[in-house]
Amino acid sequence: MEISPAGVEKARELAALLGVRLHVLNVDAVFQKDVVDYLIQNYAAGLTPNPCVRCNALVKFRLGDRLRKELGLGCFATGHYARLLDGGMHKRLMKGVDLQKDQSYFLHQVPIEFLDNTIFPLGNLTKQQVRELAVFHGIEGVVSLESQDVCFISGDYREFLMSRAAVFAFQPGDVVTADGVVLGRHSGIAGYTIGQRHGLGIPDATPYYVLSIEAATNRVIVGKKEDLMRGFCVVRSINWLVSFEEAVSMPCEVRLRYRHKGVSARLEPADSHEITVLFDEPVMAVTPGQFAVFYRGEQVLGGGEICG
Repeated sequence: MEISPAGVEKARELAALLGVRLHVLNVDAVFQKDVVDYLIQNYAAGLTPNPCVRCNALVKFRLGDRLRKELGLGCFATGHYARLLDGGMHKRLMKGVDLQKDQSYFLHQVPIEFLDNTIFPLGNLTKQQVRELAVFHGIEGVVSLESQDVCFISGDYREFLMSRAAVFAFQPGDVVTADGVVLGRHSGIAGYTIGQRHGLGIPDATPYYVLSIEAATNRVIVGKKEDLMRGFCVVRSINWLVSFEEAVSMPCEVRLRYRHKGVSARLEPADSHEITVLFDEPVMAVTPGQFAVFYRGEQVLGGGEICG
């Protein structure tokens, strides 16, 4: 996406203050293809995407590592709240010390060979400590604002999709029960996600929730809270940060979205490209398009996209 002139100038001032070289890369084409188009296509398919995961793996780290090599640098540093520890052949990706700001979830798709040449200077610090250091060094403006969940969207994501001519994702359709009973109408599948209960406009003694989204028929399937519970899910496009044998050797904790607290589960191969995640207890609102990330303690084992 386009960088504002004011943003570039601020970066130049900071680079001059720190005595480092500044290199500005134009990555619009890559960002459009691998992040923006991905977002639009997934919403149109009835999925709930996570563009930040894609951006880290396919834009920031891939292009950052390429620049590192071109400049002959030994490592690539980012401001993510995560840690990397020595682990033999490869580094181990760990949660950040500040668990409220931990960003290890968003990094699970980054190939291990990139992480081996990365450092996270903020990983052992809390956000408050970073702010205090910035004030001490006179650069508090750099950390004065919180980053948005989706940095390239200002306001409602639905308006962003419409502005990108994604009108196909906003065609009205039926809201139905699992057995096909029509209960109402929706304003477009892109406005709904698994587990949603507000905005359905279906009065009842107990609330309805979105159970699934059928892009092919343009239908939103709804049911009751108990219908949302799942005992397993299938995960594809897995990026392993440890060996497969280590990952499946014992139970792990699985986070199904960024703010998910995690649940205990076992990993079983579905085929050469997929893993079946068997939850110890049923979980609510497993959402296709989101990412399941596997942890053992504070270490990230890997993760992939939920597909069913």
